[in-house]
Amino acid sequence: MERTTAFQQACLGGEEDLSGWLRGYSANLIKRKELFVLCRGDEWLGLGECRKSDAQEGITDLGMMVNPAFRGRGWAVYILTRLSALCRDNGQHAICSTTVENIGAQKAMERSGFVSRNRIMNVLF
Repeated sequence: MERTTAFQQACLGGEEDLSGWLRGYSANLIKRKELFVLCRGDEWLGLGECRKSDAQEGITDLGMMVNPAFRGRGWAVYILTRLSALCRDNGQHAICSTTVENIGAQKAMERSGFVSRNRIMNVLF
Protein backbone atom coordinates (compact mmCIF):
# COMPACT_ATOMS: atom_id res chain seq x y z
CA MET A 1 0.00 0.00 0.00
CA GLU A 2 2.81 2.42 0.83
CA ARG A 3 4.36 2.05 -2.62
CA THR A 4 1.00 2.74 -4.26
CA THR A 5 0.42 5.83 -2.15
CA ALA A 6 3.95 7.16 -2.75
CA PHE A 7 3.57 6.59 -6.50
CA GLN A 8 0.25 8.42 -6.61
CA GLN A 9 1.61 11.33 -4.58
CA ALA A 10 4.60 11.61 -6.94
CA CYS A 11 2.30 11.58 -9.97
CA LEU A 12 0.06 14.27 -8.49
CA GLY A 13 3.00 16.42 -7.42
CA GLY A 14 2.43 19.56 -5.44
CA GLU A 15 3.10 20.44 -1.85
CA GLU A 16 -0.07 19.04 -0.31
CA ASP A 17 0.32 15.65 1.40
CA LEU A 18 -2.56 13.51 0.17
CA SER A 19 -1.18 10.21 1.46
CA GLY A 20 -3.91 9.73 4.07
CA TRP A 21 -6.73 10.18 1.56
CA LEU A 22 -4.88 8.19 -1.12
CA ARG A 23 -4.30 5.29 1.27
CA GLY A 24 -8.03 4.86 1.94
CA TYR A 25 -9.00 5.45 -1.69
CA SER A 26 -6.47 2.93 -2.99
CA ALA A 27 -7.30 0.35 -0.33
CA ASN A 28 -10.91 0.41 -1.55
CA LEU A 29 -9.84 0.01 -5.20
CA ILE A 30 -7.53 -2.87 -4.30
CA LYS A 31 -10.25 -4.58 -2.25
CA ARG A 32 -12.63 -4.30 -5.21
CA LYS A 33 -9.88 -5.45 -7.67
CA GLU A 34 -10.17 -2.18 -9.59
CA LEU A 35 -6.56 -0.93 -9.42
CA PHE A 36 -3.93 -2.04 -11.94
CA VAL A 37 -0.18 -1.41 -12.12
CA LEU A 38 1.75 -1.08 -15.37
CA CYS A 39 5.37 -1.96 -14.71
CA ARG A 40 8.58 -2.86 -16.47
CA GLY A 41 10.49 -5.15 -14.18
CA ASP A 42 10.36 -3.53 -10.75
CA GLU A 43 9.78 -0.03 -12.15
CA TRP A 44 6.23 1.32 -12.08
CA LEU A 45 5.29 3.15 -15.28
CA GLY A 46 1.69 3.88 -14.38
CA LEU A 47 -1.49 3.01 -12.53
CA GLY A 48 -4.92 2.44 -13.97
CA GLU A 49 -8.23 2.30 -12.20
CA CYS A 50 -11.43 0.75 -13.43
CA ARG A 51 -14.14 1.78 -10.93
CA LYS A 52 -17.55 0.21 -11.44
CA SER A 53 -20.25 2.71 -10.61
CA ASP A 54 -22.30 1.90 -7.54
CA ALA A 55 -25.04 4.25 -8.74
CA GLN A 56 -25.21 3.52 -12.49
CA GLU A 57 -25.53 -0.08 -13.65
CA GLY A 58 -23.12 -0.98 -16.47
CA ILE A 59 -20.93 2.14 -16.12
CA THR A 60 -17.24 2.01 -15.25
CA ASP A 61 -15.14 5.12 -14.66
CA LEU A 62 -11.54 4.84 -15.85
CA GLY A 63 -8.56 6.73 -14.55
CA MET A 64 -4.81 6.62 -14.96
CA MET A 65 -1.60 8.09 -13.62
CA VAL A 66 1.77 7.91 -15.34
CA ASN A 67 5.16 8.13 -13.67
CA PRO A 68 6.41 11.68 -14.41
CA ALA A 69 9.66 10.23 -15.81
CA PHE A 70 7.67 8.33 -18.48
CA ARG A 71 5.09 10.91 -19.54
CA GLY A 72 4.73 11.84 -23.20
CA ARG A 73 5.52 8.31 -24.40
CA GLY A 74 2.00 7.00 -24.90
CA TRP A 75 1.65 5.08 -21.63
CA ALA A 76 -1.53 6.90 -20.61
CA VAL A 77 -3.14 5.98 -23.95
CA TYR A 78 -1.97 2.39 -23.50
CA ILE A 79 -3.45 2.18 -20.00
CA LEU A 80 -6.80 3.68 -21.03
CA THR A 81 -7.01 1.51 -24.14
CA ARG A 82 -6.37 -1.68 -22.16
CA LEU A 83 -8.86 -0.70 -19.46
CA SER A 84 -11.48 0.19 -22.10
CA ALA A 85 -11.06 -3.26 -23.65
CA LEU A 86 -11.42 -4.86 -20.21
CA CYS A 87 -14.68 -2.96 -19.71
CA ARG A 88 -16.03 -4.04 -23.11
CA ASP A 89 -15.09 -7.66 -22.39
CA ASN A 90 -17.05 -7.43 -19.12
CA GLY A 91 -20.12 -5.80 -20.70
CA GLN A 92 -19.42 -2.41 -19.14
CA HIS A 93 -19.53 1.07 -20.71
CA ALA A 94 -16.35 3.03 -19.91
CA ILE A 95 -16.38 6.74 -19.11
CA CYS A 96 -13.47 9.00 -18.27
CA SER A 97 -13.04 12.54 -16.95
CA THR A 98 -10.40 15.02 -15.85
CA THR A 99 -9.98 18.64 -14.87
CA VAL A 100 -10.01 21.40 -17.47
CA GLU A 101 -6.35 22.23 -16.83
CA ASN A 102 -5.08 18.65 -17.28
CA ILE A 103 -4.35 18.90 -21.01
CA GLY A 104 -2.15 15.78 -21.02
CA ALA A 105 -4.97 13.62 -19.67
CA GLN A 106 -7.44 15.18 -22.11
CA LYS A 107 -5.17 14.32 -25.05
CA ALA A 108 -4.68 10.76 -23.78
CA MET A 109 -8.44 10.29 -23.43
CA GLU A 110 -9.07 11.61 -26.92
CA ARG A 111 -6.37 9.35 -28.40
CA SER A 112 -7.95 6.43 -26.54
CA GLY A 113 -11.28 7.03 -28.28
CA PHE A 114 -13.12 9.02 -25.61
CA VAL A 115 -15.25 11.95 -26.73
CA SER A 116 -16.10 14.92 -24.53
CA ARG A 117 -19.87 15.29 -24.33
CA ASN A 118 -20.34 17.23 -21.10
CA ARG A 119 -18.59 19.94 -19.15
CA ILE A 120 -18.99 20.65 -15.46
CA MET A 121 -18.73 24.34 -14.68
CA ASN A 122 -17.95 26.02 -11.42
CA VAL A 123 -19.61 29.44 -11.29
CA LEU A 124 -18.66 31.77 -8.47
CA PHE A 125 -20.54 34.95 -7.57
